[in-house]
Amino acid sequence: MKLKLFGCPALRRELFLLASFSPHEIDVEILPAPSGAALLQDRIEETQGYDYILPCVGSRLSEGLSAAGIPLVIPRAHNCAHLLLGSLDRYHRAFSENDDEPRWQLEGECSEMSAAHGTPCTVTDTLFTDLVPAREGREYAADLSLLRDYLNGRWDARFLTVHPGERAVQDPVEILAAEPV
Repeated sequence: MKLKLFGCPALRRELFLLASFSPHEIDVEILPAPSGAALLQDRIEETQGYDYILPCVGSRLSEGLSAAGIPLVIPRAHNCAHLLLGSLDRYHRAFSENDDEPRWQLEGECSEMSAAHGTPCTVTDTLFTDLVPAREGREYAADLSLLRDYLNGRWDARFLTVHPGERAVQDPVEILAAEPV
């Protein structure tokens, strides 16, 4: 498959690494920071010649995205921390371990995605720990299995497929769902 991936700047290293090992041809484009849903939608509408478009962003940026002529596959994830933690279960566990108020510190680009209060938390990837200075608060080891499955085309219920003529909407159970435009 030929895939176009639009990624969050905080996931830059992980996305390029995993794309290099994917069995698919993946064209990775890192969005400028800060990016909004309007810019992402414009890029989606301009994209041609791919089998699928992969917007690798959290639910705030993916809500309302519509598929033009190419289907979208979107992770059902709240934010970049959720993607790096590898599962909804680990993401919820991090909330319960931090009085339901973790403040994610994922590079400078994601600061606007989390509240300024709460327990400082960071997700560290053992491949890149020597590049990330120690930060205050709790650290969680990254689990790249969710991102690996995403880039390898193993799309199950953790991912939403938005077909042409549909758009992504918030869903209280599944994080995201698709509905007709």
